Amino acid sequence: MTDSIAQIKQKWRGLQPRERTIILVGSVILAVFFVYAGVWIPVAGKIQALSTTLPKKQAQLALMQTQARTIKLATSNSGAKPEGTVMARIEAISRQRNLASLIDTMEPQGNDGVRLVISSISFDQLIDLIDAANRQSLMTSSASLDATENIGTVSARMVFKEQ
Repeated sequence: MTDSIAQIKQKWRGLQPRERTIILVGSVILAVFFVYAGVWIPVAGKIQALSTTLPKKQAQLALMQTQARTIKLATSNSGAKPEGTVMARIEAISRQRNLASLIDTMEPQGNDGVRLVISSISFDQLIDLIDAANRQSLMTSSASLDATENIGTVSARMVFKEQ
């Protein structure tokens, strides 16, 4: 190792002053290039990527905060537990939404559940029924949905239980 350093020093001393200047300038240019290519370009790329994703993430955060406030208000307003049996609440929901005629079977499922069988219902109406049940502190403990021949309608078998 010492020999090779000594050889390099000897070759350096043997160079003309003009050759030493060219090598020094070339080394500085090469070092600047490596710093630019190895550090600055990746950092600038990350900054660009972050500057494009930050507004999207901020908009998503604002939406989530709005939804969180809405959910908090909805849950605070529903502090009182709804009255009546699970079956009575599902019957009331189905009558309010004019879905009672669509329900083929409604039967008790254990002490705290109701099993519904609907042969054909609009998917939007089904989601509305599930949402209304959730607002009545009822959760869908199981569901089986099948597409029907009509576009946008499904047949459903579900069990609602007390939350």
